[in-house]
Amino acid sequence: MLDFIPILGFAAGFILIIAYVPQVFKTIKTKSTKDISLLFTILIFTGDVLWIIYGIIINSSPLILTNSVLAILISPILIIKVKNDLKKYLGSS
Repeated sequence: MLDFIPILGFAAGFILIIAYVPQVFKTIKTKSTKDISLLFTILIFTGDVLWIIYGIIINSSPLILTNSVLAILISPILIIKVKNDLKKYLGSS
């Protein structure tokens, strides 16, 4: 009999990854982050990293894989957001 717990974890992870993809592509394409909170983006990235660490500790492939991909996906948004906010803060365009 199949162990459905890892399958459930991978399914949940796949859905979360799919949810991120449109925002990542839109942000990269438009370079616009005015409606995205910096705090939100930092917290999401930090949460992903902590889930990776937790996944490593409990040896959970679904947690490690999903959150590694999510951390990679949120990184361009975070980078663009910081760049845009710095430009705005420093007054240059």
